Amino acid sequence: DRWSFPADHPFLQNLERFLRPLGLELDCDAFNRMVAHGDIRAKWPEPASFGQTPFPHQKSGTGFLLQNQGALLLDEMGLGKTKQAIDSAWRIVQGIYGVAAPANQWSPSRVCVVCPNSLKIPWSEEIQKQTGLRDDSVIVPSGSTQHRESELKRTATIPGSWVILNYEALRYMEKAFRKFVEGQILITDEMHRLKNGRATVTQ
Repeated sequence: DRWSFPADHPFLQNLERFLRPLGLELDCDAFNRMVAHGDIRAKWPEPASFGQTPFPHQKSGTGFLLQNQGALLLDEMGLGKTKQAIDSAWRIVQGIYGVAAPANQWSPSRVCVVCPNSLKIPWSEEIQKQTGLRDDSVIVPSGSTQHRESELKRTATIPGSWVILNYEALRYMEKAFRKFVEGQILITDEMHRLKNGRATVTQ
């Protein structure tokens, strides 16, 4: 898969630290040279905002996410990555880009957020605050694996719905999860949890 991130991102060193344990290297100097020569786009279109007013870097980040189906958002803690992810995902599902749509535009009908168990409720509250969606469109499955899978099937029939799952639950419902997210938007929070390719939760 091809992943993208803003070339002028001030935290490329964080990406370098993330990639190193995976046996990958990032040449920051090479990126800077490519940006200087215009080989990489360093600025992204900024869509009009909605919900809570975003900061300039959040508008730029949202514009970046709207242009890339597979993207890493590497802002430091506390800079509002959650809002950027929500804003961009909501726009894509609604078909309201607010900027020039990417050449490979797609039309997902739902969003799945995967995060640590302790962050499921904060994610649900933030989604509702930023998008105005009701709680019946933002689902946080709980209970047995059978019940969670049933919730995924039900939610798949609701256009514009959001589902929030925790990493630990996925190992018990892999088939249902893969089917649910196929062709849809998947947001992974605290994705350093996936840095070990041999770990069960990553697989």
